[in-house]
Amino acid sequence: MGQLSAPSPGEMPQQTNPAGRPERGRKQVTVFHKVNIMKLTDGLFIRCAKEIHDREFPEIAYQELIIDAGCLRLVQDPTQFDVLLTENLYGDS
Repeated sequence: MGQLSAPSPGEMPQQTNPAGRPERGRKQVTVFHKVNIMKLTDGLFIRCAKEIHDREFPEIAYQELIIDAGCLRLVQDPTQFDVLLTENLYGDS
């Protein structure tokens, strides 16, 4: 049997996004938060996430969800999410 080997970096051209980062094919980022209760910390988290999205990843769709509704939707249909962005309080298992 022949051996399988990964192509070398020079064999496959890598696509990049407008910021010059490698393209990973991501379509959407969803930010989970609880800004209705934790106004200061989660408010800062959302502002930073939105600022970075607008500046560096404008080609990717962006949405924000309160963690309670987001978890319900995640259980009902996880395929509707591509990337989840959470604070450590919500995303650490």
